[in-house]
Amino acid sequence: MSASSATAAFPRHVKTILRKGLDLRDRYAEGEISSHGLASAAGRLAADMERLLAPHYRSPENQRFAKHLLHEYDR
Repeated sequence: MSASSATAAFPRHVKTILRKGLDLRDRYAEGEISSHGLASAAGRLAADMERLLAPHYRSPENQRFAKHLLHEYDR
């Protein structure tokens, strides 16, 4: 994996997790999953995001983006 593809991978992973969250919201709103299912799936997505934000990134862009996400995530 080249430096630029490694740099691009982080925002793609963030986008995937956020899209899964939106899909989860929609499925819950449509009655496809229960409150318990929503809580379980949301917990898994939160854990995925925490794992994604844990490493120290080499790219200044990814460092800045991760810092921003951590700041917003902790609110």
